[in-house]
Amino acid sequence: MAKYESFHELQESETEGEDYIIKVEDRASPIVVMAIHGGRIEFVTSELAEQIADDDYSLYCFKGIKEENNWDLHITSHKFDEPQAVDLANRSQVALTIHGQKNKEEKFLVVGGRDEVLREKLRDRLSQNYTLKRIEGIMGTSPQNICNRTKRNKGAQLEISQKLRSTLKRNQDERERFVSAVREVLTVVNEQLKTKNH
Repeated sequence: MAKYESFHELQESETEGEDYIIKVEDRASPIVVMAIHGGRIEFVTSELAEQIADDDYSLYCFKGIKEENNWDLHITSHKFDEPQAVDLANRSQVALTIHGQKNKEEKFLVVGGRDEVLREKLRDRLSQNYTLKRIEGIMGTSPQNICNRTKRNKGAQLEISQKLRSTLKRNQDERERFVSAVREVLTVVNEQLKTKNH
């Protein structure tokens, strides 16, 4: 069970700068990459988000920095209402969120979200190198999920199993391969958005 049902609740007990930090890079891009359970909550998710966004896309990270019990800071995606995150998502055409899934035995990804086009592009590209699964309950289909709170009311999320995250944390080459695969998809989507807006 989540300890906090909203950011307001979390804020009453936890201190920014001591228990968590928020990183926002608004690059006026139509795409935002987010890790709402970053730092020590779901390890390596914020590092991946930062690398995927690079200097091209807007970035939002909520990072747990406590000595222990960082899981307390985990607000479920469809209840995650930290104002800067909501604002950035609302102003973006596309949001991609990076999450950690708990499986320690198998390496796999779950691609979810309401943006069917982005979701399928990610599945096509990532299935070349990784095992993909569907797991009910983490498919990111709620309209309230932060990834879907964009101008277009849809986005995508990547759930990365703990075993795969361990590999991505340890193995720089593997991490770069993963990041560049996701960035390839975002480049295509970004170009399509530019064409539509002209």
